[in-house]
Amino acid sequence: MSLLLPICSYELPTLNNCDETSSPLEIQRVEFESEDVHGPELCPHFFWNTFLLKNRPCLVKGPARVMKEWPAMRNWVTSSGEINFEYLIDAYRDVQVPVTEITKDISMEYGGMNCTTMSFQNYVQYFLKYRESDYSASMPCLYLKDWHILVNHGNDETGTRTPEKPYETLPIFASDWLNETSSKDDDYRFVYLGPKGSWTPLHADVYGSFSWSVNIAGQKKWHLYPPGNERRFQMSNRQSHPQYNSENAGIEGQDFIEVVQQAGETIFVPSGWFHVVWNVSDVISINHNWFNGANICYIWHQLQNALAEVKQEIAEWTSLKDCAEGFEINDQKQCQLILKANHGMNYSSFCDLILNIWEKRMDRLKDFDDRPEEEERVLLDLAILRHLINHHLLNDVDLASEYKQKFNFAISQQLPRGRCC
Repeated sequence: MSLLLPICSYELPTLNNCDETSSPLEIQRVEFESEDVHGPELCPHFFWNTFLLKNRPCLVKGPARVMKEWPAMRNWVTSSGEINFEYLIDAYRDVQVPVTEITKDISMEYGGMNCTTMSFQNYVQYFLKYRESDYSASMPCLYLKDWHILVNHGNDETGTRTPEKPYETLPIFASDWLNETSSKDDDYRFVYLGPKGSWTPLHADVYGSFSWSVNIAGQKKWHLYPPGNERRFQMSNRQSHPQYNSENAGIEGQDFIEVVQQAGETIFVPSGWFHVVWNVSDVISINHNWFNGANICYIWHQLQNALAEVKQEIAEWTSLKDCAEGFEINDQKQCQLILKANHGMNYSSFCDLILNIWEKRMDRLKDFDDRPEEEERVLLDLAILRHLINHHLLNDVDLASEYKQKFNFAISQQLPRGRCC
């Protein structure tokens, strides 16, 4: 199977417009007939062409033989399928973990809940007490979320007592530009550990990224809204973020997809799909945010939109005499600082990422001898990057001239051994 080039459009394909067989809305389930890590279902080409380019979600079951080898699957779960707290405390006892207090208000805006940190051991002690109380309403519901478990894994200074990396990313998710270029102390790979009844508010993933999430133990329920369907929760154009309303959730199969995810299953959530997630039972899961050539143009467009919102905010500030001093709509430095604070990324960080990926792919081309599939993957990345640079980045009036010079130099380089992309 050959890798298809993405159509670098700002408009996201959805289940409604990419495949006539996809109505009513439903999720495609992928079950591995082969337990071979190189089998057809695990082939990155298959997943790229079928799901990433079409921006369609799927639920992946297995492969059992591959995932059984993960230390997380062997050690984090008891023989009866429950979370193995004894092992986890021994491994992560003194690690400081982020904990969010979950409210009963399902309409709570994403990021609007109270967060704190505590030692992993203290969190587990709370968790067991909460479970023993039968999840009593008199106790707070605390959810361990966004734990960067891999950052210093195996480092005794952080309290981690196990040298084993808990898992290996499946080949279908391996093309991950975001985590490939993230710093050692901050990545987009997380562990979630939550009691029955905890939940995550309605949101789309950071930067417009893809996400994948595998349940190591427990069961989750997802409501997935295709791009645009989240507008039913937006009460006005001035509302910064749609807020979930169970009374206006819509019709399953028409407005959203409901997915019940079991232990050992992995869900793929495409770019721009808003989702709300409930833990039906006690759950521990591994989650990645990521992007690559399939959705990089959408990531760039989201960044452009975020900058436009910053400029609009500054324009409103400068219309007020008391707030005008020091702010100018066309002050690029000021805009980029605010963009970084609001969006988590600005033009500089995005361009540095793109240049980093370009240099890595150019270097990798020097080493190929008899690995045509990997070479094809690298050449595809370079072709997508060249398109992004030529048709989007170099045409952006807000992009600093120093980056335009760097991009022009990058794409002027000849590929090793006379290759072309």
